[in-house]
Amino acid sequence: MQWLGRWEVKLEWIKRPLKLVVAYLLYLVVFRLISTTLVTYFLASATTRIQEISETLAVNEVPIFGIAAFLFTLLLYGFRPWSTATKADFFDQQPSTHDLWTGFAQGSLLAIGFVGSLWIAGFYRYLGSFLQFGESGIAFGNIGLRILTVLLMVFAEEYIFRKKILDWVRPYLSDTQAAVVISLAYCLVKTYQFEFGLAHFATLFLISCRLTLQSYHSRHWREGAAYWASALVCFHGVFGLPVFGNEFQGAILMKYLGDGKANAWVTGGIGGPLSSFLIQVLTLVQILRVVTPRLQFSFKK
Repeated sequence: MQWLGRWEVKLEWIKRPLKLVVAYLLYLVVFRLISTTLVTYFLASATTRIQEISETLAVNEVPIFGIAAFLFTLLLYGFRPWSTATKADFFDQQPSTHDLWTGFAQGSLLAIGFVGSLWIAGFYRYLGSFLQFGESGIAFGNIGLRILTVLLMVFAEEYIFRKKILDWVRPYLSDTQAAVVISLAYCLVKTYQFEFGLAHFATLFLISCRLTLQSYHSRHWREGAAYWASALVCFHGVFGLPVFGNEFQGAILMKYLGDGKANAWVTGGIGGPLSSFLIQVLTLVQILRVVTPRLQFSFKK
């Protein structure tokens, strides 16, 4: 039994990250139950069908989980010192404003370049603007709410995975190992939150690896959060393309031309840009730029 004791000591570092992931998942389960109960209560009537309630919940998954993630980070801060969350985690001066804008610029460039290139190539079709005269107030409010909840979800979850959990595992894992472990946990959470296909899962895993590697070496989790948030805002809020399996009418309506498997591979098809093989290749190139010079596969001593 000595070998069991030795392994228990070696794996002591994993307890805090595992507890945080499990706590977050349980919290999401409770939050989803509460949300479902409230939506059912306010929509229930003699003429309301269960399918209508389910559709209402489905189209609002991003706002629901965005608010949920934000409230969870507030709970972490409220449960100090157990959670070890500090004000400096959120409001210190590193990274600088320049680094944050760099992240936003890179993510926006990825999304705009991707959509613009495929539109020019004929893979996407421009259908007009969702902001119609006389309805701009409602439309702006709807788009603004969606963008806000995307930002809340991304920054809150990046804090959980790329700040708290990464800080805990950094002394014990190499950059490659940390990227794989944290990305598996991140994708597990996303799989519970949303319904999407295997291609979407692969893209999320690669993007999570890219963000983890960047945060591992720079220790600036918010720059990666800005990159990820701006990409999702442009894809979902601006161009109205589906993300995480959620449809939305953005400020600009862009739709893929669904004729042929080749088009679906490039654009992501009904799964949206995050199911695109092209996005996966671009992300993999970014990962290789970080990993290739410093391949490490052994545990740190």
